[in-house]
Amino acid sequence: MSKVATVTTLRGPLRPTLEFVAYHRNVGVAEVIIFFDDPTDPAIEALRGWPGVTTVPMDAAYRAAVGITSTDSLEARQQTNTTRGRVMARELGCTWTVHIDSDELLHAPGGLPGAFDAVPPSRQAVRVPVIEAVPARVDDADPFRTVDTFRVPVAGARRRLAEVLGGGDAFFAGKYLRAHALGKPAIRTDAEVVRFVGQFPAFAATGKRLKKGLPPMAGVRLMHHDASNLAVFIRKWGWRLDGTANAQLMAGSRQAQYEAFAAVAGDDAAVERLYRRLYMLGRRERIVLRALGLLTTVRLDQRLFDPPDPPDGRDGRPT
Repeated sequence: MSKVATVTTLRGPLRPTLEFVAYHRNVGVAEVIIFFDDPTDPAIEALRGWPGVTTVPMDAAYRAAVGITSTDSLEARQQTNTTRGRVMARELGCTWTVHIDSDELLHAPGGLPGAFDAVPPSRQAVRVPVIEAVPARVDDADPFRTVDTFRVPVAGARRRLAEVLGGGDAFFAGKYLRAHALGKPAIRTDAEVVRFVGQFPAFAATGKRLKKGLPPMAGVRLMHHDASNLAVFIRKWGWRLDGTANAQLMAGSRQAQYEAFAAVAGDDAAVERLYRRLYMLGRRERIVLRALGLLTTVRLDQRLFDPPDPPDGRDGRPT
């Protein structure tokens, strides 16, 4: 049976970090490998003893060893960690790696390892399609558990119909999804990858990066909780404003979001209006988009977010 590892570069609050890890272990991820951008993150200690979890504090020694600095872009840090994470996953006996962010959940109703078993042996990599969470409240304290409505990527005729029928406000800078629409690559740990550009691989046979050319995977979706509440939205773009997360490879629509946030930063009411404009949907929009198949519902078993009992008896649950 396939053994899947997730690789993540993370900086965030304790509770969602522990839920992220617990969920993936409970759905069948064999190894959760996390590179902590903040080497003092309390989750490092909280996760000590959890089976199938590897934590790597990105302290000065680690950065020196891999040749990155605290001023390198987020993409550069992720690329380095993706490469090292694949090596670690292979050493841990895993057959697949998926680089995902801490606001993304792999969802496989028929079982995660089985979905990977079904990938033809000739495929070195596949693409996990994405759906994007639609928050119901600006102050949702636990969106992993509560959000059940997701945007489905759209193009062509359905996009035009959505705009004509009253769903036009769901688009911003010409895009329906706020973040990436392709999903993330899943790569065999024995694949001959020579480099990564962003998070997508280039293989030894051609040297070219595969992105849109990766076939979509059946039976698995990536549930992206992008800016799942107002506080996360402010933190995400605030970090880009102050250089904490100095992303440099943002797509045009993402850059438009950043500029819209920068224009109102510091005005609480205006920031909330922008958040609602970008992420929340009105009743009419929901009706139109669902009728066109551009919204889907996913309800998760709440027990998937419960952490395991650490072998040393400590309670790893956040306070």
